[in-house]
Amino acid sequence: MSIKILGGVARGFTLATPSEYITRPTSVLLKRRLFDYYQDLSGYYFLDICAGSGSMGIEAASRGASPVMLIESNQKAFKVIQENIIKFEKKYNIQVDSIKKEFQKWFKDFIPFYESLEIEEQKRIILFFDPPYEKIELYKAFFNFVRPENFSGIAIVEACRQKTMTEEDFIENFGKPSRNYRQGTSFLYLYDYNIDNGK
Repeated sequence: MSIKILGGVARGFTLATPSEYITRPTSVLLKRRLFDYYQDLSGYYFLDICAGSGSMGIEAASRGASPVMLIESNQKAFKVIQENIIKFEKKYNIQVDSIKKEFQKWFKDFIPFYESLEIEEQKRIILFFDPPYEKIELYKAFFNFVRPENFSGIAIVEACRQKTMTEEDFIENFGKPSRNYRQGTSFLYLYDYNIDNGK
């Protein structure tokens, strides 16, 4: 199976994907709707957490985001990410970084880095978070930090109303999103803390 980049300088570029038993790619419709909203990501720092094939981060890099970091803990998925990055960088000379690490361990390193940034830099960080739908503890760990008093950037989270929780429960637990997109039982919630908090 493969995925194509939808827009930017690498539009049409083909990415390999791990086995469907290892990861679950974001649907093309959800991806298209999100990136129709964020067509130009110049000046943004994009972190693709639980990255799978890395397609969301590489899509962001194609649209101007820099730096871009792909975070993935599964060895087989990470190998696919590395192969995709090599091909992408060779063809377009655009750097994409990657790290093999459990999300929660990586996040402990990210927090002091984030806190060291100037406020304007913090506002330009996009966290895209797409863990296994049933791992509710990971969602809770993510939103333990990503809340108005701690985070000034943009958080985009993918979940499933059947495997994670209903959208109503998600909002009750983690707050109302700035924007939302749905496809089947999956949904993307976008939290723009710059807008929502008047920053």
